Amino acid sequence: MKPAKERLMQRDDYILTVAHTLLEELCNDAKLSGVGIAIVQIVELIDRAGSAIPELTRAILSEPFIAQKLLQSSNAVLIRRGATPVTQLSKAIVLLGFEQVRTIALSTLLLSKLGNEQQRARFEGEFATLLYAATLARETAASMNICDPEEAAVCTLFRWFGRLIVGLYRYEFYEKILIVSLKDRISENQAAVRVLGLSFDGIGMALLARWGVPQRIVQSLSPCPEVVRCSNAVEVRLKMLACFCMEVALTLRPPLLNERQQTIESLLQRFGPALRLDRERFNAQLELVDTQALEMSRAMGLSACPNASRFL
Repeated sequence: MKPAKERLMQRDDYILTVAHTLLEELCNDAKLSGVGIAIVQIVELIDRAGSAIPELTRAILSEPFIAQKLLQSSNAVLIRRGATPVTQLSKAIVLLGFEQVRTIALSTLLLSKLGNEQQRARFEGEFATLLYAATLARETAASMNICDPEEAAVCTLFRWFGRLIVGLYRYEFYEKILIVSLKDRISENQAAVRVLGLSFDGIGMALLARWGVPQRIVQSLSPCPEVVRCSNAVEVRLKMLACFCMEVALTLRPPLLNERQQTIESLLQRFGPALRLDRERFNAQLELVDTQALEMSRAMGLSACPNASRFL
């Protein structure tokens, strides 16, 4: 029988091989490659702002599902204001603003690739959580002048990218990771390392880097330290805000009010000083985001959406 150390080394080599093979498969997957191309194109076009509206309109028209959701979202805003409905995509882009268009386009692009109804039902809640987190990041960045609101929303939107990619394109691995996480009482990222050799975050960062997504966005997916400190570096602020907003959105999903309150208080203690967030301002942000995120989720046909009203 081989020594335990040798068996462990062989297992580690096997896990690394699995991770490398998975990344190569994902990068060479025709469907996923198309998603990568579209993501980079949409990011680049929206970065060019107003001068790119005609080109952005053409790009989105090549993805009918995205075009449909943009029109639905813009009309949901107009109905609330009592204005005339929008039927032109270019007008919808102007009405929503580039940060909203990017959030809707990128999340819808992934949602449209779901393989079957069982997956769609399972992941709808996760997409609604992402939309809530991205909306919270945008509003917090704008009100606190921490970083660019649009960048904050996009970095937060990608926070779960690796997790969603594995779930959408390698569902058998996704299920196994969730089982390991529950059974061994470890985080899903830790379980992913055991099963695949890479965390969900690591997979997301590797794919986005290979597709040429701006490095600032890729870096924002890395984990935050347990002790979060103030920083003047934009990249660090984006990462802190994206991590905080994602954790808040996740916390709002459990039904137990006491559990939600305790976790949010802990998050405020951990991230609040670095992000200059006090309790009063944060409550005001949550109240605003509840309305906006619910509006977006309904426009996109998502059945579930986090809500902080019972926490306030």
